[in-house]
Amino acid sequence: MSQKADISSHDVIEFLTKNPSFFEEHGLTVLKKMNFTESQDTTKVVDLKGYFIKKLQESLEDKEEMQKFLIEVSRLNLHNQNRVHKVVVEIIQAKSLSDLFERITVDTAIKLGIDLVALCIEDHGQLAGAALQYITPIAKGTVEKVLPAKQKVVLRNELSFQDQLYPQAEHLIKSDAIAKLSLTDYPAILVLASRREDMFHPSQGTEHLLFLTKIIEVQLEKCLKVPANSPI
Repeated sequence: MSQKADISSHDVIEFLTKNPSFFEEHGLTVLKKMNFTESQDTTKVVDLKGYFIKKLQESLEDKEEMQKFLIEVSRLNLHNQNRVHKVVVEIIQAKSLSDLFERITVDTAIKLGIDLVALCIEDHGQLAGAALQYITPIAKGTVEKVLPAKQKVVLRNELSFQDQLYPQAEHLIKSDAIAKLSLTDYPAILVLASRREDMFHPSQGTEHLLFLTKIIEVQLEKCLKVPANSPI
């Protein structure tokens, strides 16, 4: 039988040099089989035990921070969901078209804690009565300009105001969320706007906004088929 060649320190060093991630992948296995003694000579000895303990501590700290972040995001998401559900209940209880418009534009802003909610409608000439005071008229083609093609929603925190959605408040609005309303006779969008730059931004989820928009679409389609002051 052939005998195995002795492995020298040079061989070990050469192997580790060629495999720099060895200890990251097998460090715990190696540590269990090694003995460490405290050394005062820091010029020659690398404290592997201290290194790996520090790495493990950093890993645990990172995991704890991630857990805290996920818990906070989940808590905030649940809070926002509850607020949206309350808004939906208010909307479906509207008694007339003007009441519905008021609940969408006034009550929704209060319950969601934002500065402005607007129903922006193109070609709104057929609408009349008290409902008109809750409508923000927009130029023809604005809906397609803000939300082209099949895009349903956009969240913005860098506004150019070229769409002219805030003619009276351009200096106040810092971020907004815009959702397309698929109404039969009226090109329209729902606008939620805030003076806070961090209220809306493109990386946010849109599920709650899309849900709210769908409820508003259904209620508006139903209400627009009856006279403005008639009960729904």
